[in-house]
Amino acid sequence: MTASLQIPEILYSKIVAVAGAQSLSVEEFMILAAAEKLAALQHHDWLNGKSQPAQENPCGDS
Repeated sequence: MTASLQIPEILYSKIVAVAGAQSLSVEEFMILAAAEKLAALQHHDWLNGKSQPAQENPCGDS
């Protein structure tokens, strides 16, 4: 799947810098950031008794 995002220049420049420092592409960094955010939200719901721990891999089967 392909998605297009409008990212403010200041945020994008920080993403580029951090991704480079971590030896990641910008795309890899964005995927990891989204996966981490989803995991944090799921964990928060679990802590509050609103859901069971997720069994699926949010990044797919690869």
